[in-house]
Amino acid sequence: MISDVARLTRWEWFKLRRRWMPWVLLLPLIIIPQIWLWAEFFAYRSVDFYGNRNLGIKTSEAGGVFFSCVEIDEGNFSDLLESLPTERRKQAIDALPRFKEICDEHLEEESRLRVWHSQVFVPPGGLANGLAVMHFVGMLLVIILSASMVGTEYGLGTLRTVLARGVDRWRLLASKAVLLALVAAAALAVALAPLYASALVATSLVPAGMELAEPGRWSTVLVILGKVLFALFPYIALGMLLTILTSSATFGIALAIGYIFAEGVVISFLGARFDRFDWFQGVLDLMIGPAVSGWLAEPGVRATGQDAAFFPLDKVQSNLRAFFVILVYLAALGTASTWLFQRKDVPGAKGD
Repeated sequence: MISDVARLTRWEWFKLRRRWMPWVLLLPLIIIPQIWLWAEFFAYRSVDFYGNRNLGIKTSEAGGVFFSCVEIDEGNFSDLLESLPTERRKQAIDALPRFKEICDEHLEEESRLRVWHSQVFVPPGGLANGLAVMHFVGMLLVIILSASMVGTEYGLGTLRTVLARGVDRWRLLASKAVLLALVAAAALAVALAPLYASALVATSLVPAGMELAEPGRWSTVLVILGKVLFALFPYIALGMLLTILTSSATFGIALAIGYIFAEGVVISFLGARFDRFDWFQGVLDLMIGPAVSGWLAEPGVRATGQDAAFFPLDKVQSNLRAFFVILVYLAALGTASTWLFQRKDVPGAKGD
């Protein structure tokens, strides 16, 4: 049985690798995390509260004299004080201790923001944040790929030919699911390589002495990699089920992606209005998106939990509960797909 599924999986890979779609879908998985990494790097470089000339004494109705935090820290403002009238000069000198406190607050905020931005590009910990972004992109891509793998067979009419040769339907479906899981794992690994290279380059461009986040550990990256891969499985199952149901890759993709957006709308609008009702929060936690957000939520990983684009929940469920919710979805969607695929009539070529 396992050998039959393995043989069919190998054959499915032989067909898939000759198609352009999986290679095209790999590009956004590589490019979008890169854009996010470099956007955070330039945001990191642009943080400069401390050097702004934003502290001053009003000298007239038309204006005043301003001090930068650097000047206050270095005591390099005597010329500015000499230009002030005696009364204003005394006010400025009396205000300097408070200005120094404000500058220290700016320096602390600047340091905090730099550490926050650098979490994304300091390796290896930054790769965990990149993986979280890859999941958001990947859930759309695996839906397209899974629907395409099954829907193309319906459109070209090759599914009927394959089944006529005596191949068990459930083994054929299992081989497609196994291949999709393997392809998703390989795509994440491939996308990590250029992301790691960019993280090394970005870190090397940081001037000496500027604050950086802790580098983290490779073990955390491996844990997030496993979590992201597991969190893609329900979307693979969803894409396959809807494609089998409609016998069309186009409708399968449209319905699956439509579900993701509809889920996000429900959570964004209704979640905020019924937040005080614990029972409604419990209902939301049973949806795929919040379960995935809860499963991916990890200290130091910014792109999940309440930072997730489509699931801005005030709180996310525990990893363990989210794991079992995803597992139930996998079992339900997988069983429904197998049952439907076993019993549904296979049409001839549709050209879809």
